[in-house]
Amino acid sequence: MGEWFNKNVIPKILAFVNTKAVQAIKDGMVYTMPLLIVGSIFLILANLPVKAAADALANAGITNIFNQAYGATFSISAIIAVVGISYTYSKLEGQEPLSGAMIALAVFLLLQPSSITSENGDIVGNIIQKDWTAGKGMIGAILIGLIVGWAYSWFLKKNIKIKMPEGVPTGVANAFSGLIPAVVIVVVATIIHGIFSIGLHTTAIELIYKVIQIPLQGMTDSLGGAILMCFAGPFLWIFGVHGSTIVGGIMSGLLQANSLENQAILDKGMELTVANGGHIVTAQFYDQFINVTGAGLTIGLVIYLVAFAKSKQLKTLGNLELIPALSMNQFYLDFLL
Repeated sequence: MGEWFNKNVIPKILAFVNTKAVQAIKDGMVYTMPLLIVGSIFLILANLPVKAAADALANAGITNIFNQAYGATFSISAIIAVVGISYTYSKLEGQEPLSGAMIALAVFLLLQPSSITSENGDIVGNIIQKDWTAGKGMIGAILIGLIVGWAYSWFLKKNIKIKMPEGVPTGVANAFSGLIPAVVIVVVATIIHGIFSIGLHTTAIELIYKVIQIPLQGMTDSLGGAILMCFAGPFLWIFGVHGSTIVGGIMSGLLQANSLENQAILDKGMELTVANGGHIVTAQFYDQFINVTGAGLTIGLVIYLVAFAKSKQLKTLGNLELIPALSMNQFYLDFLL
């Protein structure tokens, strides 16, 4: 069975994992981590569990300052994702990546709502809504990052670009080489936005959220989804495949979206319950209940190796793994590697 699996299944899994799209999602989403970690600190400071301390900070106006820092980090995670994914995809294609990332950012902003209706019925336009630059826009950011990264790279690989003479500074040459792809991609995105806005009275990002993201989040935020994630990582490791990287790379966007939607519920002053739309299976759930101490909660195996292994090699391995397993969440290390 193991030989058959290694021969017939593992090559297909590796072929999928090694596609530029999966690598771009996996590596591109890593760019969101620093801001999410920093934003989490300000989120905790703005919502201290000690009422007296929380009230003192609010009365001094400091809570608003913490919320501003949170909004500038946590609430722009989809922007960082679309830039990171497009950048990584263009880089994997061997192209100048920053121009592709900037085009993807422009398209992402173009295809999302730019106005809101106030309680009085007044329409306020020319805005960027943080709802769509965080969790609700995450799947749209992933799709746009991949599509724009592919389209931008296709133009450059086909040599459809403005060529500058030798001696022109690299920055200037890169800017002009990305001009034709930028024009075509943005024009196409504008036409798409017009079709959705005039014909369907919505935006592309909103439609992606309703048609794709909500069902996918529903699948992840279920008993079956949690069991599948629990099973997939350790199962792939049995055959020497980096299960944490594969599962984390594919699921990170959805799990982050679940976390961000939970925070949006709290921001509205509502109780975080399933009845109010809260999610149980989030990025934090995955880290602390599925992957803590290593894929498959490997702390039990490590303790067994240290205490009961008769093989000197296995006992040495257990001693080496004990401190890392106890001191940190192995998922982030696996994901970054």
